[in-house]
Amino acid sequence: MNINFKWIIKNLPFWLLILIVITLIAGGFEGVINGIILGQFPNLVGKSGTDLILFLIKSTIIFVATYTAIVLQNIFLNMARKRLRVKLKKTMLINSFALKEDAASGLNHISNDATKIDDQYFAVIAGILSTGTAAIISTIYVLRVNLLMGIIFVAF
Repeated sequence: MNINFKWIIKNLPFWLLILIVITLIAGGFEGVINGIILGQFPNLVGKSGTDLILFLIKSTIIFVATYTAIVLQNIFLNMARKRLRVKLKKTMLINSFALKEDAASGLNHISNDATKIDDQYFAVIAGILSTGTAAIISTIYVLRVNLLMGIIFVAF
């Protein structure tokens, strides 16, 4: 049995993959949103009460949307991991019976090996997708705003 990225994609429903991609992109804007909103604080000095309330409402809506996407992203990634764990254990059980393994050995594969694969492979891939998407979005934003500062940001 070969467990790779192709196996992961093949064993997840299309709708779950789409939801993961959407929430990864929406949640990836967290760093950008924080920078934009917090960076506008100095501009609020001397603004009218109406402008402050409008800023507060806009900021709250943006924060709620972004952090809701992050929560949904974690929920969908955990759903994907659960589906992959079940499929992995099912495949291991079928292989164990097909190879006529000893019951203790088969149970060891299913309980210990499947857990290690989940913790050290599926969880790591989910983390890489999440942080990688955020890094790409932040890098693109910084490069678009100021190319020189963006290059310095990327370099360090």
